[in-house]
Amino acid sequence: MKIKANILKVTATESQGDEERTYSYEVWELPGGLIQEPGTTTQDSFYKDRDSIVVSHGAVTELEDTGVILLDVIDVIKSLAASYDDFGSGSVPEEAWGFIHEQLSPHSGML
Repeated sequence: MKIKANILKVTATESQGDEERTYSYEVWELPGGLIQEPGTTTQDSFYKDRDSIVVSHGAVTELEDTGVILLDVIDVIKSLAASYDDFGSGSVPEEAWGFIHEQLSPHSGML
């Protein structure tokens, strides 16, 4: 089953010493507001909502809706499980369990 997710462009600014650097990347806003940040070298990261997105040494300066993507719900659930396995329970927001429950409930069409 496919789900629609909003594509968000995150712009962040990081300070390292006297240097400041600005960069952008994409995250997906899943139904219910859960955020999935696709990992490039590690498992995906998950955030409770738009306001919970964090960057290493700086701050998110802008969020922009740029489109919609269709994601396979089973792939999202597998990614949540992999993040939990690799990074521990703190890496998966409590809201993710509600997302899984909603997606796998009888009325979702998955069962």
